[in-house]
Amino acid sequence: MSLPLFYGKLESDQSAVLNESETRHCLKVLRKKEGDKIHFSDGNGRRYLGIIRQSSKKRAVVEVVDILESKELTCVKITLAFAPTKSSNRFEWLIEKAVEIGVYQIEPFVSKHSERRKINTRRAGDIALSAMKQSGRLFLPEIKPLRPLEELIEEGGKEEGRTHLVAAQGAEESIYALGGSPPELVVYIGPEGDFSESEMKVMHQNDFKFVTLGNYRLRTETAGVVAVTQLNSIFQQQ
Repeated sequence: MSLPLFYGKLESDQSAVLNESETRHCLKVLRKKEGDKIHFSDGNGRRYLGIIRQSSKKRAVVEVVDILESKELTCVKITLAFAPTKSSNRFEWLIEKAVEIGVYQIEPFVSKHSERRKINTRRAGDIALSAMKQSGRLFLPEIKPLRPLEELIEEGGKEEGRTHLVAAQGAEESIYALGGSPPELVVYIGPEGDFSESEMKVMHQNDFKFVTLGNYRLRTETAGVVAVTQLNSIFQQQ
């Protein structure tokens, strides 16, 4: 039987630290103690065998014994950029499923028709971490702070090496028609009221590609899952 997976931040090649939440789960819930062996990931593609050497209520220091598994991001890096839904449950569900399916980064944004203009970034990070461990993935996507859509568009228009896709009802090009294998992809999912005409105009001006996810109108969280699933199937993200 494999050991449960924890998340540890490496302090050196020889040691890592579990944060307060991971320490509580390790020591209080699973009854681990100093001297016990555990498996942990650094969120960057590696699974380690470690031994708990020091512990307190807020942190546990783990000695690195061996690297059990090491993976590299060899496929397209997919960033999911979306307007958080009014319902926090639906917003959190999307983060969970996107991490389980496989994303490199998550960029929440505020647009003209956004229903939610504040998020709990720390809780979103905890949900992403839980999804990473549950799914057995070894890469922890970064949850970016909530920002105005205008900032993302401005940055995107100046970047090289990233392809920017906009999921839009009525777009003619299918997401499956994408050619080549870009090193990085950003897919934008609008709010329930969709992007405004002015926002779409600016995205057009910055050479963002408008693609369709199908023939039906999808909720924000459904569209996010569909987009990430389709892109992973095209580029075989591992």
